Amino acid sequence: MKKALVGLVAIAALVGTPALAADMPVKAPSTPTPAYSWTGFYIGVNAGGAWDDTSFQYNVTAATPATASSGGAPAPSPFRVDYGGGIAGGTIGYNWQFSPSWAFGLEADWDWTNVSGAIACPVFTFSCQSKLSDLGSGRARFGYVWNEFFIYATGGAAWGDVTNQTVSDAGVTAGTKSTKVGYIAGMGVEAPVFQNLTMKAEWLYYDLGTAAYVVDNPATQTLSAREWGSTVRAGFNWRFNWGGPARY
Repeated sequence: MKKALVGLVAIAALVGTPALAADMPVKAPSTPTPAYSWTGFYIGVNAGGAWDDTSFQYNVTAATPATASSGGAPAPSPFRVDYGGGIAGGTIGYNWQFSPSWAFGLEADWDWTNVSGAIACPVFTFSCQSKLSDLGSGRARFGYVWNEFFIYATGGAAWGDVTNQTVSDAGVTAGTKSTKVGYIAGMGVEAPVFQNLTMKAEWLYYDLGTAAYVVDNPATQTLSAREWGSTVRAGFNWRFNWGGPARY
């Protein structure tokens, strides 16, 4: 009799277990979080520092002999001035993330700069001065997407308003102010702060080419000035995520 009761209890337990399991709450399957997508338009601001170099070279014209053996003094050797200052400006661009790991973009920016310097000219009593008033660029960006970080290389065209001049002790000024065009290249990293707000840091090298102008003393000489340098800056971009979640 006891064995029969034990058997009945065991059978009841086995039958009741599925019923109890059916009454237990079932946890709904979790919905995977959509992958972060870099695709879309954005606008932003940036600020940082620029370190500029101007390489000056006196050019002897046909009216002025180039060497002492031909009856005249040689032109002064090339010389350069290094200087730095702050930059700040805005950015607009578009990114296209074409796979989970790679993205491509086009970006344009413009920065106001406070970058100027001076050095004594080889022609005594004159100061050779240079100033970069602004710096703009149109660049492509291509890079690797790692988790939510966009690590990229960038390059394209650059332009800037540059003033190169010589100023004498007596206040006589000769020079040129022009918009120089050259190239720019560098690298950076960008990551989201919120869904639509990202923060970036980048380094860029630029070369704006060479401009020449006539100096007053002597009037038969010209002075060439080549402008190049680098910037380090950080910024925020606001993304218009019109494309929605990532789709590859």
